[in-house]
Amino acid sequence: MKQLVIEYFISTGLNLNIHDSLIYFQSKVQLFCKNIFSDFNRLKYLVMLFSVLLFGNVFCQKMSFSERRILVNYKKGDYYKAYNLSKKQVEKRNHTPIISYCYALSNYQLNKHNLKSYRLDKSLKFLVIAIEKEDNRIEELLNLDSAALKEIELKAEQFSKNELSTRNKRSVKRLDRMLVIFDDTSEVYIAYLENIAQKQKAIETRLANSRSNSFDLNQTNEVVSFQTKNEFLVSLVDGKVLKSELIQLLEKKLNVTIYPSQRKVLHTAVEEYGVENFDKSNNPEVIKYFKETGFGYIKKDETNWCAAFVNYCVKQNGYKYPHSLTARSWLSQGKKVLNPKTGDIIIFWRESKSSWKGHVAFFVEADKEKGLIYCYGGNQDGKVCIKAYPEERVLAYRRVVN
Repeated sequence: MKQLVIEYFISTGLNLNIHDSLIYFQSKVQLFCKNIFSDFNRLKYLVMLFSVLLFGNVFCQKMSFSERRILVNYKKGDYYKAYNLSKKQVEKRNHTPIISYCYALSNYQLNKHNLKSYRLDKSLKFLVIAIEKEDNRIEELLNLDSAALKEIELKAEQFSKNELSTRNKRSVKRLDRMLVIFDDTSEVYIAYLENIAQKQKAIETRLANSRSNSFDLNQTNEVVSFQTKNEFLVSLVDGKVLKSELIQLLEKKLNVTIYPSQRKVLHTAVEEYGVENFDKSNNPEVIKYFKETGFGYIKKDETNWCAAFVNYCVKQNGYKYPHSLTARSWLSQGKKVLNPKTGDIIIFWRESKSSWKGHVAFFVEADKEKGLIYCYGGNQDGKVCIKAYPEERVLAYRRVVN
């Protein structure tokens, strides 16, 4: 500033003017700032050129300034800075292969002496992201970091071996990622795959048995021995009728006419006969009812699914259904009927009439003498079947509409 004042007096002599001096100082300051900005740009490009000369063909491909900065620090061994820089980019959803790789390896290098399973899983997750995008630069880095990657693989196997026995879902994800990263063929992974295959085979066998063509395992049709309508209804509850003939038998033995709309819905429902809750796992057929009706986030068959089953059967045939998993939601859906027909929807109260709880199913027939209503529905004793309920618990009957 002193130099600027001296230059001003030399240039103006004795003609002192405050306004002119301010203009002069302003022009000098602007020129000074412009020179600083120009020098900064030159310095930035020099740093980039130096990085290319120092690290060779790792930088030859097109790379953003953030990627260069992260990779320079990672290659220097400054894992703390590389981790923080890459973390900021990850939080911005910038998951490029270079950023994901440096984030994964920096995270491991910083925590390897006191490694927790969740930190290891974070490294594996972003390694998968980096590898799946098939970038040539990543292949070079994988070769350079082969020792660290071997350590990660051994640590992942160790954690998985300890956690698989507790059916830890995190260990299952970890093993899946190891297959992508390392093409893992370890004993731990082979045992895991064999275990999964056995479980899947057991599930398929149970599904095949539960959805066979008959209500009973012997596939015998005992309808010829039915003497009365009530005996026929009891036999339905016991599962002694061929599934493929159920709708025709209902019309014949109950002397009813099933309308086209109810017939279509019942046909879908009958195909699901025998689907049930599994003891130690979740039946994918039950989960399907939730998923197909807009509740895909439910992954357990322990959730009450009578409404999901009815909604599924109705939706499959193009009729309106309530987007709810409560049985009583059917009280405001469809057309109200006073004299139900086979295939209409029936809603019961559960615990008390004032409670929000209930049960929904398809009406089959009423036994007025015993005060029972026979229904075909899901989650009846944990499965799709025919069951009798007390008539006094009926709330309403509804009929599906387009």
